[in-house]
Amino acid sequence: MDEIHTKFGIREIDWKTETGFYLNGKNIKLKGVSEHYEGGPVGGAWTKPLLRWKINLLKNMGINAIRVTVKPFPPMFYELCDEMGILLIDEIFDGWSKKALYDYGQQAFDEWWERDVEEWVTRDRNHPSIILWGVGNETDGEVAPRLVDLVHKLDPSRMVTSGTANPEDMDVIGINGGSERKTFFETANFKKPFLSTEAPHTWQTRGYYRTQSWFRDGFNPRYYELPNLTEKEIFFDQWAAPLKWNNRKQHFNSSYDNATVRISARKSWELARDLPWYSGQFRWSGFDYYGEAELAHGGWPFRLFMGGIIDVAGFEKDLFYFYQSQWTEKPMAHILPHWTHPHMPKGTLVPVWVYSNADEVELFLNGISLGKDKPGTVWNEMQCEWLVPYEEGKLEAIAYQGGRQVAKDEMVTAGAPSQLRNSYERLKGEGGFEDYFIITTEGVDSNHNLYPYAENRIYYHFDDSIRLVSLENGDPVDSVNQVKSKYRKMFMGKSRAFLQSTNKPENAMVTMAAILGDKSLFKSNKIAIVAERINLNGEKVANRLNIKYTISGKDPITEGQNYIKPFEVTDKTTVRAVIIENGKVLLSLTETFGKEEGFFIGDEKTVNPWKGRGYALQAEDATFDGAIKQTIGKDYRGEGFLDFNGNEGYVKWFQENDGDAEEYILTFRYAHNFENSKCPMTLKVNDKMIKVIEFEPTGSLNEVWNSITVKVPFQVGSNYIELKSTGSKSPNIDLVTIE
Repeated sequence: MDEIHTKFGIREIDWKTETGFYLNGKNIKLKGVSEHYEGGPVGGAWTKPLLRWKINLLKNMGINAIRVTVKPFPPMFYELCDEMGILLIDEIFDGWSKKALYDYGQQAFDEWWERDVEEWVTRDRNHPSIILWGVGNETDGEVAPRLVDLVHKLDPSRMVTSGTANPEDMDVIGINGGSERKTFFETANFKKPFLSTEAPHTWQTRGYYRTQSWFRDGFNPRYYELPNLTEKEIFFDQWAAPLKWNNRKQHFNSSYDNATVRISARKSWELARDLPWYSGQFRWSGFDYYGEAELAHGGWPFRLFMGGIIDVAGFEKDLFYFYQSQWTEKPMAHILPHWTHPHMPKGTLVPVWVYSNADEVELFLNGISLGKDKPGTVWNEMQCEWLVPYEEGKLEAIAYQGGRQVAKDEMVTAGAPSQLRNSYERLKGEGGFEDYFIITTEGVDSNHNLYPYAENRIYYHFDDSIRLVSLENGDPVDSVNQVKSKYRKMFMGKSRAFLQSTNKPENAMVTMAAILGDKSLFKSNKIAIVAERINLNGEKVANRLNIKYTISGKDPITEGQNYIKPFEVTDKTTVRAVIIENGKVLLSLTETFGKEEGFFIGDEKTVNPWKGRGYALQAEDATFDGAIKQTIGKDYRGEGFLDFNGNEGYVKWFQENDGDAEEYILTFRYAHNFENSKCPMTLKVNDKMIKVIEFEPTGSLNEVWNSITVKVPFQVGSNYIELKSTGSKSPNIDLVTIE
């Protein structure tokens, strides 16, 4: 006998054009995220305990729905969503034809789509969490009606949608970024149910702030306005000196909800909440994820897409608490920004926001009331807000409901980090997976206050009974291997270790150590070395560790002195240390301190030195033929240029456009010294001929560079830019800039 055991659920779903989505007869708004499976600390290597942890974080924010984006997830994900009450849009395809080089759309779609759809629907259709099937993302094609018909045949009980893929052929109209424009809402008149399958797109870096609003493509009259918070910028720190960036996209994004593609999170939610026909929204995204850093943030050294409300280490960003204030009922209050700004002049007016779902909030600075404010329902009144003259001390927010205190939050100005604060979480094994452990580490001062700029390395030693899964901090530009390295620096004061048990985890031991201090020595030049042992039953273990160190660069094993108490260092000092137990070296540590170390602290002159320089795609990173990557020369951008050596060839770039279909400006940077040749090359965009470009001699093959600018049309989604020789010599190509 063959037996199949499957769980199923009984519920009633309905979609109405005028009033949206209904669950068991109740009209509800879909409060969702579009989620990449790769979002979070383990890429795509999820296990059931870790997935439960991930979904719980999103539930704590207040979501009731997730859009499974661009490909189906493993069965355990749907099982958890059934159990935890999360509604799903289950999506299968990113494209029905080629969207990127060698993707499924190009290689397999025509032959395999029918078999894949049948396997997908029959695999997932017993899951009550699924309320819609999604058959495509930002694509188009005549195949759409056949896709919808096949899904209906396999499952007549559910409707079909897509993310801006032939919406006219779908049962429920799903629109991605197009549903973020003011003009969209001014003209919307749908004959079918509607939801935002991917909106809003806002970008934010945990713990990072700007008071000047920023649109990815610049402000457009078709967008809703997003006023600056102050007349001039008041924050000037950067991840690195801007002149060292490869292009102007390589900056962090503000956590004030004022860094966006087209609309703020607050305005987007106001529209979804108040328009009856607006079934709900699935913001992009829930978690930051690995990849698409080229598209959004200018490429290497950026490694992450920063559109998430939670970073890849699982740390909540400020917008997490905005959604919590709108989507949950448990009383809460959250202050932003942090209150440690060592380079900020006293008296600078700082916008202080508090997200809360209470009736009103009172703000205190060093015990003195700055007045009360009430969270409103209009988008720019959803946060309580004060302009506070900066001075060190304690900010405290008290939230009141019916005149009674129901929640509070506080921010305290911190000194340089001198201690580690560790907390511990155990995830119970399930689904054939062992227990997991999450150790959270924060850099704190002598009074146990978080120093939000702490960026010292945390070194780890693990017993054999546990296995390292990931060391992650959420830093968009930290490329240290998170599964092979023995250390991870803190980012904005925090870092995490994700561990899996292998044998008797209750006896497992973790040793952690760090050389702590202000990397730039601005706050203090005192350095502390700490080492702690933690038992994975949550107990701190008596310390039997010996520490030896040097500040001369010499080997601390042979030349080091015993560490007794914090010591002072000068500019450009490298501290080396070893952690010893019973004569055995467990960990070797190193940390460099100095004015040029750590976060770059700028001023008004360094706010936007890249203005007008565009977004650069390096030639050496593109697809090419007939050339070699060359690094002999000067004044080239990136890590080299393409040297055609006077031969024929081509270079082809890929660029994703999740904005509107419109004209862009391409600027090609090149060099050659063929005096009797203009080295003509054809320019094609998406295989369409644009023009023949003639490159005048620059007088050098590798030192003197000129530029040529061309206007071209870009389509929504994937775009390909190709330069190809025309039977003559090719110039050397450095990059193309896109504006």
